[in-house]
Amino acid sequence: EIHDALFRFRNCHSYSIGFLTQSGACRCAGRSDRRAYPKQLYTAIAHEDTLLFDAVFTTCNLKVLQDLLTDNFEFYHDRWGLIATSKSQFIANIKNLCERQAKGIDYRAKRVLVPGSLKVYPLHHYGAIETGVHRFYRLTPGKSDQLTETAKFFQVWKYDNGKWLLVRVFSYDHQDAATSKSAKGR
Repeated sequence: EIHDALFRFRNCHSYSIGFLTQSGACRCAGRSDRRAYPKQLYTAIAHEDTLLFDAVFTTCNLKVLQDLLTDNFEFYHDRWGLIATSKSQFIANIKNLCERQAKGIDYRAKRVLVPGSLKVYPLHHYGAIETGVHRFYRLTPGKSDQLTETAKFFQVWKYDNGKWLLVRVFSYDHQDAATSKSAKGR
């Protein structure tokens, strides 16, 4: 499994990618084996990304969200600055947003990852870096989804005790759909 493999390569040379053999032993991989490791890491982080954004935008599931974040989670946003300095603060922010949406004070939104934009990179002895581009849409019952903005993101994931946990989020280069000629093609 990728989670075990990610951290068992510590005994391999620091410049090689390691993975588990069927016997569970660590083996230092040569150049020809490097493709399998990133694909497994990509799949794991893409799954966590889906869980994260579904919990925030689709289901407002605070329990799932809580299980995805480190206690020292931080979120940086180019338009709003430092918006969370802890897991508890971020969860409180999302809880308030979900309550406002339920009361009709704020609109529901959905996030769509731009196809082909997601990139995942191993972060040696720690976890992974995830980057990508996503679009946000306003959801109005009875109407087509309305593109509101496009943005880039950079996230740091930590692999800890068999779980992927989100440590840092940087959300930047937000472009309003109404003012950006290139928002649809980003």
